[in-house]
Amino acid sequence: MLLPYFAADRLGTVSGLTAAGPLPTFALAAAGVVALTGDRRETLTGLPAIAAAVAVMLAVVLTGAALIDATLAAREAQSFESGANLGSGLWLLATAAVAAVGGLIAAIGGRVS
Repeated sequence: MLLPYFAADRLGTVSGLTAAGPLPTFALAAAGVVALTGDRRETLTGLPAIAAAVAVMLAVVLTGAALIDATLAAREAQSFESGANLGSGLWLLATAAVAAVGGLIAAIGGRVS
């Protein structure tokens, strides 16, 4: 969350602590906690599976929205002849969201010991 999500020459940087930045991180953390509870040799079923799936999908949607928003902001900043790019924190969050989808599939399909 502390890494920059967006950086522009004239505007400075925007970290993951602003606006809706913490929400996907907390959703990923909740999914991780739910996925690691219980016996990891058995599949994740019932309410824990639903809770983990909802948390992961929420994180994916919020991360996608943040990527789209930052991309549009970078294009807008470039139209004003200001250098702008997506920060490393946003890419790290996107990577974590994709990894969480893989972890959810593994946890529901068959637990990894």
